[in-house]
Amino acid sequence: MNTQERILLVEDEPEIAAMLAMFFEQRGYTFLRADTGVQALAMGQQHMPHLILMDILLPDMDGFEVCSRLRSLPRTSHIPIIFLTRRDDKAARMQALELGADDFIAKPFDPAELLLRVRNSMARAEQQNLIDRRSGLPGALVVREYLARARTDPASAIIEITLENSSAYTRCYGAAAIGQVQGYLAQVVVWALDQSGVSESFAGYAAEDRLVVICPASQAQRMAERIATVFNFQVGRYYREDHRQDGALVVGGERYPLMKVTCRVHTVGGYAEVS
Repeated sequence: MNTQERILLVEDEPEIAAMLAMFFEQRGYTFLRADTGVQALAMGQQHMPHLILMDILLPDMDGFEVCSRLRSLPRTSHIPIIFLTRRDDKAARMQALELGADDFIAKPFDPAELLLRVRNSMARAEQQNLIDRRSGLPGALVVREYLARARTDPASAIIEITLENSSAYTRCYGAAAIGQVQGYLAQVVVWALDQSGVSESFAGYAAEDRLVVICPASQAQRMAERIATVFNFQVGRYYREDHRQDGALVVGGERYPLMKVTCRVHTVGGYAEVS
């Protein structure tokens, strides 16, 4: 995962896939492709795309079923989905929209129009706080719904993830650099969720700098330790060599340690801290 916007194409026609890959990559997007519905479900959770382009006719299941499953999974329920298909009948359009698709485009299509629709769908999702544009993770509106349920569920835990000393880093390195760090933190979080093997686990941004994970209480401590250990071990690579060697940077005459992640695990019975 990186900080570029990611588009996942679910399409088994290689010619169309190659054309779209070239078109979107030339415009700065990271373009991913799944040949089957099973691949789409896995890649949706692993890569957290900002948008999914979905064909209906696939080798293993139809695009409607894939869309329905993506909408039922906590990690992918928020992702905008545009159907891109040879079917152009009213029944197909209605079924796609009933499943929560954001748009429906028939083949053949104009790539320039498709690009505008992709941009509009991404912008709407961001404006409605459904998606965090930096990472592709769910945004504040989606997170609030999951937090409300988790706070009263004894089987669930909430992991609140804080990136410490990020303000000093931003002042020294700039907004683009801290964006790279935040993108990496999101990557570590998604990796930790994958390692848990629980598809119902969830991660998203409750606020600009407040990342949360919701998972089974029995796995929360281990997941928090994974996130903190991996991120804190690797964060040095985002600093200059002199800052890495010194273990700190000086901003405005003040000395600040390197960034680190602190995870607070909240359950119905209390909380614990991991850093």
